[in-house]
Amino acid sequence: MKNVNIMNRVIRYMMLWVMLLYVGPLFAQQELRLPSTLGSNMVVQQNARLNVWGWSAPDAKITVEASWARKPIKTSANGKGEWSVSLRTPAASYDEQSIIVTSGHEQVSMTNVLVGEVWLCSGQSNMAWTVAQTLDLKADLRKKSDKNRYIRLFNTGSVFAGEPQDDIEKVSWTTCNPESLGKFSAVGYAFGRKLHEELGVPVGLIDASYGGTVIEGWIPVETLEESRGRIG
Repeated sequence: MKNVNIMNRVIRYMMLWVMLLYVGPLFAQQELRLPSTLGSNMVVQQNARLNVWGWSAPDAKITVEASWARKPIKTSANGKGEWSVSLRTPAASYDEQSIIVTSGHEQVSMTNVLVGEVWLCSGQSNMAWTVAQTLDLKADLRKKSDKNRYIRLFNTGSVFAGEPQDDIEKVSWTTCNPESLGKFSAVGYAFGRKLHEELGVPVGLIDASYGGTVIEGWIPVETLEESRGRIG
């Protein structure tokens, strides 16, 4: 009986060790993180430099692999866990690409990435007016066109801050589907659709509009103060 009790204890300890070894990491907080502006379904600007950056454990080793690049790029995070690398992007293409960022046992994969033209659509109410509110574009919400699969959308929503931010919460790149398109800028989408038809390349659109805002809200405080100094 004594031997049986000892064996049961050994088995329990072994099971506990296995749980800590394989299940424990699932509950650990992931330190490797990228901003929402970088992610799956995005479009990156063709023939340009793409900054891939984010956060990790302090002084961590970072490896960035792009499917179009010949070799990965390696760097190290600073003492605050901040890191950044620059990638040369190829010419526009409909081929799906990927970018994988690795730090130790952590990894972030960006898939269904396209290379093409990226445009920022900003302004107030005229730009904020959505596709769902526009009679001329409502038909596009019902279309199942392969063309729109090459138009990608990033909608920041109505966010504001007194100083530049390094991330936007709860947003991400999406494919051009009825749900994401309905909430997107009508002017921005109409422009992007025309651009895609004319150039024949993938198009990424960033909607950063906010109705009712004044021009001062879009200008850095330092620039406003400098302007007042010149006028005064």
